[in-house]
Amino acid sequence: MTVAERDGTIVGVVQPLDDEVNGLWVDPTAQRTGVGPVLLRSAERQITAAGYCRAWITCSGFNPGALRFYLREGYRETRRLNKEIASGLLDELIILERSFDN
Repeated sequence: MTVAERDGTIVGVVQPLDDEVNGLWVDPTAQRTGVGPVLLRSAERQITAAGYCRAWITCSGFNPGALRFYLREGYRETRRLNKEIASGLLDELIILERSFDN
């Protein structure tokens, strides 16, 4: 896990799991300040150090800002899945991948 802090306050976290960028979160007050790309690159370095040649991440269809962010950062959409979440609400999960040159 990598944690980003600003003035002693946590403003972001990311936790790679195998080749997945798992749990990337940036506090809304820190979005568009460069924290997200730094955390994402940290996760990618950990993933490639573990021997993987690609990383993947899921994004909720309810979060178009995150989708735009991942696309800007070099990820490409590979598929979409529908998943039932709380109260029977249907969410579209977008799976994105980025390949690395080794």
